[in-house]
Amino acid sequence: AKRDQRANENEDRRCSACLAATKRSMELEEALAQERKAVQALQAAQKQHEIEHRRMTSQVEADAATISELQQQITELHKRLRNALVHNSRVEQEIAPQLGDDTQGSGGSAQEN
Repeated sequence: AKRDQRANENEDRRCSACLAATKRSMELEEALAQERKAVQALQAAQKQHEIEHRRMTSQVEADAATISELQQQITELHKRLRNALVHNSRVEQEIAPQLGDDTQGSGGSAQEN
C-alpha cells in the first residue's frame, strides 16, 4: 500500500510539474504573440516614417529648386533696375540743359535750402 501511495504521490508530482510547464508554455506563447504584435506595430510605424521622410525630402528638394529660381529672378530684376536707374540718370542729364534755368534754379535753391 505504501508503494502504491508513493507511486501515486510521484505521479501527482509529475502531473503538477507537467501542468506547471504547460501553464508556463501558454504564458510564453501569449507573451510571444504580444511581442509579434508589437514588432508589427513598430514595422508599420517605421514604414510610415520612411514614407513621410521621402515626402519631406522631396518637398525640401522642390523648395530648394524654387528658391534657386527665385534667386535668379531677383538677380535679373536687380540688374534691370540698376540699368533703368543708370538710364534715367543719363536721360535727366540730357534733359536738364534743355529745360534751362528753371530746373537748375530750382535745383540750386533746393540745394541752398
